[in-house]
This record gives sequence, C-alpha cells and structure tokens, in this order.
Amino acid sequence: MSEKAIALVTRANKTTGCPVASRLPRPIDRRLSSQADFAAIPGVTGLSRGWLGGVLDHWDADEESIEIALLLVSELVTNAAIASGRVTGPPVPLPGERVSTIVVRATAAATRLRVEVWDSSLTLPTVKHVDVDSEDGRGLFLVEELSHEWGCRPGAIPPREEPGKIVWFSLSLARPLI
Repeated sequence: MSEKAIALVTRANKTTGCPVASRLPRPIDRRLSSQADFAAIPGVTGLSRGWLGGVLDHWDADEESIEIALLLVSELVTNAAIASGRVTGPPVPLPGERVSTIVVRATAAATRLRVEVWDSSLTLPTVKHVDVDSEDGRGLFLVEELSHEWGCRPGAIPPREEPGKIVWFSLSLARPLI
C-alpha cells in the first residue's frame, strides 16, 4: 500500500475548524490498548485523567508525554461532558436522570500514542478564536498546538454502536513504550 493510500488525509471543516478525516486515522499497532467508560457527570474529567495517567504509567511512558496527554484528555473529556452530559451539581446521577457515557480509549505502538474520546453528541467540536481575557474556549486550541495530529469524526468506539462522535489526538513519545 502506498504512503498516499495509508496517510491520514484531513481537511478543515468549514463550520467547525476540526480536521475531519476523509479516511479513518492511520492504523496504529494495537499491541497496547486500553479503554474505559465514564458517566458524563461532574468529576468525569478527573476520573478520566486518573485512569489515563495510570495506563500511561503502566506502559512506562515518559513524564512529559504523560503530562501533555493528561492535559489534552482533560480538554476533550470536558468538551464531551458539556456536549452530552452534566457538568454541574453532585458527582452522582440525580433521581430519574438518564446518564450519558463517555468512552476514552488509548492505543500505542513504539513511539506513538493515540487517545480517542467518544460521546453521544453528533455535534462536531468547534475551535474557538478567543481573546486573551477569555476564561474558557482554549481547549481545542491546546489540542491543536500540543498534539502531533488530531481530528474528529462521527462514529462509535467498538463495541459500542450508538451514534456519536470521536475526537482524537496523537502524540509522538520520547521513547518506545513497553
């Protein structure tokens, strides 16, 4: 297969600014893979950070890559919670509340890490252009600046089949993982 055939081809989505893959992201060797489901309620960002930090520590990732991955997953999970869940109130389901799920998957091979975040919202994220005094709206800007590549697409993370979207980023690691 030619480099052109397997390369990730992206285009800027005119309405969101999110790189939307015209093909799926380049396959990554799935020797290292871990996935977790989280309730989309307050506290989900900290839980997902703790989970990913544990996974990357277990895989013996370098500290700088772990710090960047934790920052970026925080941004994506926060966006997913805003899009499909509840971000204020108690960190437990409310009586009668239908709680959405956020799925986080990490895959790695050699010196490449990819983290994907799925939520049930069909709305693709928007990169905001904010001024220096804004207190929010910088999440996807950070993802764009700190990741090797990133993108979004409608879809589901197997074994799920519900409609939703996946927002992902990849990082180049300082050393090969175990």
